Amino acid sequence: MKNATWFGIHPIVAVAFALLLPGCGITTVSLSDYNTSCSVDTDCMAVAVGEVCGCACANAAINRSDSARYLSDFSAARSHCSGPECRADCAAPKLSCSAGTCKLSY
Repeated sequence: MKNATWFGIHPIVAVAFALLLPGCGITTVSLSDYNTSCSVDTDCMAVAVGEVCGCACANAAINRSDSARYLSDFSAARSHCSGPECRADCAAPKLSCSAGTCKLSY
């Protein structure tokens, strides 16, 4: 019997290749997935959204009520990054609640 292939690649090779691919998976976090509403400045926390591989400094703000979910999502996205983790110092952002929405500025 002839060996089975998947798109010309032996299945065992295809599985091994898929398991060994570094950096595969979702490496982004989307601001639209989180609550950004607020009543006071202290409702807000700084977060990094977009591509999280490399230097992921805060570039947005969300409501602290979503902190556990954000941290879990961020950690999951970072787990798919390859290469060394960025050790750069990020600037400390200023957080504010403006017109009921968390805002971040530098």
